[in-house]
Amino acid sequence: NPIKKNVSVIVCVKNEENIINNILDDLKSQIYDSDVEFIIVDDESIDKTAEIIYSYISTDKRFKYISSKDGHVSLSYKKRALDAGIKASRYEYLLFTDAGCRVNEKWVQSIMEQYNYKVNYVIGLSFVDNAQKIVTRFQKIDLFMLMISTLSSINLNYPLASTGQNLSYKKDVFLSMNGFSRISNLIMGDDSIFMQLCIKYKSININISQNSESFVSSKKILRWKNLLLQRIRWAGDGIIMWKYNKLFYLIMLSTFFTNLFYIIILFGFHLSIFYILFLY
Repeated sequence: NPIKKNVSVIVCVKNEENIINNILDDLKSQIYDSDVEFIIVDDESIDKTAEIIYSYISTDKRFKYISSKDGHVSLSYKKRALDAGIKASRYEYLLFTDAGCRVNEKWVQSIMEQYNYKVNYVIGLSFVDNAQKIVTRFQKIDLFMLMISTLSSINLNYPLASTGQNLSYKKDVFLSMNGFSRISNLIMGDDSIFMQLCIKYKSININISQNSESFVSSKKILRWKNLLLQRIRWAGDGIIMWKYNKLFYLIMLSTFFTNLFYIIILFGFHLSIFYILFLY
């Protein structure tokens, strides 16, 4: 029988008033037969994000509002928010996603089913759905290739990466690593680099969920500028990843540039057709 454990779901948010209802509704609809709490960590939003969170708390006591200021002062950005959420958590099993994501009503259950008496770290997969714009299709392909690499590496017993969009581990993993203290200087690093550190110090046994009900729908990126900024943030930690896992760094880099090459070729093809028609 699947192991049922009490779960603390942690979501960090910042100025998400336009989309936060989606993930909060998804969480509220979770079907799970053990205790679950939804810790929403507000990273100093200046819009109506906090008001929306409190409106859910008023009708569902499983929701909890936490400020990122409660995280350790040595941390910044998302890691400080995550630290605050983990400190506030009541339960042994931690589960993470992002504000712009969407999850199935059996997401919590399907992730928890991946645990056994050995496993203490579970990687979930995330994908881009219903990509219409070219930039979003590029994002979809890029993320899909990274997910395939992640899945393949786990099956080969050589874990490469995990994503904070769909990730779970036991609280004692976090505590045994003294939280994010070893990577407090990084902009990000809360998922893949943290995992590589855990592997280095032999503190985790990893499983990956291939149950479709556990898949997370990633936030769609609609502008090339935003995609570029995201990749710049990834690149900042990607340089650090070279220190921990050279293979994953090379895969991440080659995947991005390969997909970018195809996009450039596609644009070039359409541009050529335009010139031919115009000159004709």
